Amino acid sequence: MEKSDGTMVYPASGNSTEVTFEIRSDTEAVLPLSAIASNIADGSYRRLRVARGGGTSELTVTNNVALIANITTKPVIATLGWDSSSNFRRDEAIDINGTALNTAYRIELVNTDGSSLSPVMKVDLPAAGVTVDDNGSRIQISRDVFYTTQADGNATEKQFKVFNVVGNTDLNSTLAFNVNAQPTVLFVAGFTTPNTFNRDATTGDDVTLTGTNLKNVSAIVMVDENGSALPDTPAVTLPNPGVTVADNSIVIDTQTAQFLNGSSGDSNATSLYRRFALTGPRTTVYTAQDQRFYVGVPPKYTSYSGLTSSSTSDAVNYRRDNNTFTVNGSGLGVISSVEIVDINGNTIAANTSIDTTTGATYVNNTQFTIAANSFPNANLVDVASNSTRRMKITTPFGIVVSDNNSSGTFSVSATPAYLGNAAATFAGGGYDGGSNTYDLSTGNLVINGSNFLGVKTIRFEDNATTPNVSITATIDPAAPPAGITFNSTGTQITITNTYISDNNASWADVNATNPRVIRLTTAADQNGTSQQINTQP
Repeated sequence: MEKSDGTMVYPASGNSTEVTFEIRSDTEAVLPLSAIASNIADGSYRRLRVARGGGTSELTVTNNVALIANITTKPVIATLGWDSSSNFRRDEAIDINGTALNTAYRIELVNTDGSSLSPVMKVDLPAAGVTVDDNGSRIQISRDVFYTTQADGNATEKQFKVFNVVGNTDLNSTLAFNVNAQPTVLFVAGFTTPNTFNRDATTGDDVTLTGTNLKNVSAIVMVDENGSALPDTPAVTLPNPGVTVADNSIVIDTQTAQFLNGSSGDSNATSLYRRFALTGPRTTVYTAQDQRFYVGVPPKYTSYSGLTSSSTSDAVNYRRDNNTFTVNGSGLGVISSVEIVDINGNTIAANTSIDTTTGATYVNNTQFTIAANSFPNANLVDVASNSTRRMKITTPFGIVVSDNNSSGTFSVSATPAYLGNAAATFAGGGYDGGSNTYDLSTGNLVINGSNFLGVKTIRFEDNATTPNVSITATIDPAAPPAGITFNSTGTQITITNTYISDNNASWADVNATNPRVIRLTTAADQNGTSQQINTQP
């Protein structure tokens, strides 16, 4: 069909499109720029047929008509085959939809300002895993075609740019996206003590997580050993000052980056182990079960309660056979050992400590208790002197000793006990078991039993309803007066006959009506009275 301006128009029909061209002569016609207005003509191996009239019967024959290798124009990206969160999952397939995508020779991931990444992240076509529809409407990209990691991240938006023989796509902010791939976590490192994460902001451990595709992780969360959530979700969110993120590692500088609600992640006696969960736009991944760990901070001591106050002074005594010792502080969720130590914090005797399986009972992360009769070999740590014992608490995260003042010191004792009968209790020295008689003239007075190192007073009495006291000896078993000695285990006291003679020999006088006894009083004012014996001077 000829127009008045000398151009010819061929109407579109079927798999054809209308074109307008300029006739210059009987043998020459020119197809102007943008004359093919519709992308229906885009593709490879196209023909251009002409006719003088308006009917298709007038079209030139197809024989020997040269093919146009491609029809295309500047490419346009219209939509992307997103996942549900508008991320380019480079380990999954994606479609780029638009027009004039045929003749594409390069697909590049660029920054939102159009600049290239460093190094450039591109795929030159043809390439395995990339299919371009012949009509230029779609490019299909298989998984892992973009396999490098420089575009990955949660706050670093990128765009696709497609290059073809005519030009390249314009930027479109509505099509910006983050790039990621499914992360994996392989190993946890950085703990000073294996499997123990000290999260303290001053002395704590840095944490190193190694794996792959870690740049798209948005949070590191502490979870229970079975992967269950913990109260208040203790976590470090990313990006975060003090956290260095790379494709294959995440390093947390604990002195700078603290877990929000970190105390909710601390281990305790009923829930010991923790793992890390790495969350983000992809499936959450967890550190391995065989890399589970304790979490906590170094212990701190605040105070104690439950001990026995002296009736004669302000001193406090740990009556270990009766008191429930309550300890208050922080960082007490996991107790490795509890030990009674000397005033300088040093061990007094080996094998005298306990843990949560042998007497220490977890209450919460700020308190534990010690039941009566819990310490083994406790007779070795007994002491009558005021404020000469302290408590040493060891956890996986550190050691603390109770304060060296009235809030942390005490004496230790238990009710004195004697052996089963007088003959055993007084065996030795000047005692005759056959007649149950102690003879002052023939030897020392020996007292056998237990719990003697916490004794502060020895009284030489008779058995009267209101005892007659002949001698009262105020003593410190660690430094007794001349004439009185204690063995190292607190099971024997030896009193020389000279000491008795010098202080009140009348105790040893014969008195069949009122046999004699020894009464021992501990630092906790607990009395133990011996079996009765006869005496003679």
